[in-house]
Amino acid sequence: MQLRKTILGIIQRIFGLALLFFGINKIFQFVPLPAHQGFAQSFLEHLTQSVYIMPIIMMVQIIVGASLLANRYVALALVIMFPISLNIFLFHAFHAQAALVPATVFLIWNSALMISRKDAYKALPV
Repeated sequence: MQLRKTILGIIQRIFGLALLFFGINKIFQFVPLPAHQGFAQSFLEHLTQSVYIMPIIMMVQIIVGASLLANRYVALALVIMFPISLNIFLFHAFHAQAALVPATVFLIWNSALMISRKDAYKALPV
């Protein structure tokens, strides 16, 4: 039981750091991300041109990452992050398979952390 809590704590911190890193990287672009081709590139360009989608995603990543690192409002942060994690996974599964492994890892981490806090979600309407 203690080992499980330790592993989940490590996953939470790594996930938080990764979200914070990628969210901040979208602002300052200190690490260039690989360019996509075809529909994936067009799709991302359209999201960027919409003016509000990418900044919202960036801010959610930064806030959720900070929340996970501070160990505050973790259950809420994970619920907010899940649709983004799922869409990142689906985007890479269908349009940009080169980064499918990290996208899958993010989705698994988000899911595992949510499952570990399933008692916090019992009050949610079904």
